[in-house]
Amino acid sequence: MFNQTQVFLTNFIHNAFLSEKITRRECKVLIKRLAGKTLKDVGQDFGVGQGRIRQLEANAIRRLKNSIRFKQVRKTEFDRLTEDLYTGKAVLI
Repeated sequence: MFNQTQVFLTNFIHNAFLSEKITRRECKVLIKRLAGKTLKDVGQDFGVGQGRIRQLEANAIRRLKNSIRFKQVRKTEFDRLTEDLYTGKAVLI
């Protein structure tokens, strides 16, 4: 079950995709990572390595942070969750 922050971020990611800020693939990678999947699991889903998933994730996060709308939303929550993704603390069920 997602908490309030995770729901907010999932909606934000979907809206970024719809407004063409990120690609469909980047959107799917971020959502799967928010759901607690590892780089290895997501890589297997897409048929690529962990390094490529890490690149897609980093590019999407960079684009989201640079978007104009992002500056109006809860930046600290987004930063905290993306940091948790990299440290392995974001196992969301």
